[in-house]
Amino acid sequence: MMQNSKTDFQTNVSACPGAVPCSYLNATGKIRYTMTNDYMFNIIFRNVDILAELLCSLLDLDKKQISSIEIKNPLLSGDTALEKTFILDINIFLNSNAFINIEMQVNNLGDWFDRSLSYLCRSFDQLYHGENYASTKSVLHIGILDFNIFPAHPEFYSSYKLMNVKNKQIYNDKFELRVLQLNHADLATEKDKNCGLTHWASLFKAVTWEEIKMLAHENSVFDKVAQELYKSNSDEQIRYACQAREEYEFQMKRRQAMLEEAEKKQQEYEFQMKRRQEQLEEYEFQMKRRQTMLEEAEKKQQEYESQIKEIQKQLEDKDLLTATLTNELHKLRQELEQLKKDH
Repeated sequence: MMQNSKTDFQTNVSACPGAVPCSYLNATGKIRYTMTNDYMFNIIFRNVDILAELLCSLLDLDKKQISSIEIKNPLLSGDTALEKTFILDINIFLNSNAFINIEMQVNNLGDWFDRSLSYLCRSFDQLYHGENYASTKSVLHIGILDFNIFPAHPEFYSSYKLMNVKNKQIYNDKFELRVLQLNHADLATEKDKNCGLTHWASLFKAVTWEEIKMLAHENSVFDKVAQELYKSNSDEQIRYACQAREEYEFQMKRRQAMLEEAEKKQQEYEFQMKRRQEQLEEYEFQMKRRQTMLEEAEKKQQEYESQIKEIQKQLEDKDLLTATLTNELHKLRQELEQLKKDH
């Protein structure tokens, strides 16, 4: 259910006295829609001056090195913010020489690697029929994330290119993907700090107007960002779109959690089934083993019975022989007695 965005906003902004124009300096408390809201992020960086400052930090450029910035994709209306195909990235044609795609993503939906690579490949596939491949422009996808992509190898600002895995030879320097992980600002290098990336990370992560004021006081560039953020939070249509995106992200995160829970249960079920299968196989093995032992016992029993029969036969033969010998001995004795009588 959508909340009343006007009421939400008014609870965070103090009244502006008299005819003094309202600004972020009059705002206090929690920011209703911060720059991690992807719609708000896009609104802020549609301002080319602000976008140029961000690009200078991300690309380690001097502002004089930026001759032109052309935003190629339009910002869609708030009515489309809940559509599945709604994509909130900023596609830039820089200095008429390179395509740069910048995306803010704070929720891990489990598809970052494939999706970012897909965006990068689409940007690289820019030639028309008959054009020379050598005229392909450089492409760069920059993801500003608030979650870990490689938990075992955390990094604040990282760059990925096609290269030979053995000798590290770059295959093509026109194809690059970078990731700024807001949750690892503590791992920033000296170069990252000198480029101002840690200040941008603090700005993106800021959730109160007090934080914004402090950052703007330390960096004049952020004064313009802060004012744009305040103005956008004051716009009812922008708040509606931000709220729609917030609701969409919540639903996507909820579905992702449900999917992960379902996958976990599936894994548990498969584990139990595997365990039962192993138990069944062990039972069958024991039954087979016992059957083999039984057959062996029966075979030995048959051998014992055969031996007993043989012994019984031998005993019977012995008894018969004994009886025969006894009878013959008796006859001999009789014959001997008769001979004695005759002589």
